[in-house]
Amino acid sequence: MVKRLQQRARHSTRTPSERTCALCKWRGDSRLMLRISRQPSGEVVVGGVGGRGVWICAARDAAHETDLRAAVSRGLRGEVKREEVDVIEQVRRAWVAK
Repeated sequence: MVKRLQQRARHSTRTPSERTCALCKWRGDSRLMLRISRQPSGEVVVGGVGGRGVWICAARDAAHETDLRAAVSRGLRGEVKREEVDVIEQVRRAWVAK
């Protein structure tokens, strides 16, 4: 009984997941990052759940501007179309501006 209560207490006070930015390699709270995923259908989704995913932080440095396509392609283990990268960049800029 005590063991079960300890397990519940541990789960109720869990800290958020720590993720690594695909661009700058900063490690931080997943709530401070944007998730990009490739669904089983092959569609690239920003902020989606499930599928193969990659995380990007809100930093505004040069690395985040130039290496986006390469980092996302590497993280999703497949080529990402230019149009998809443009959508990702638009969403990221709007998200950073919040």
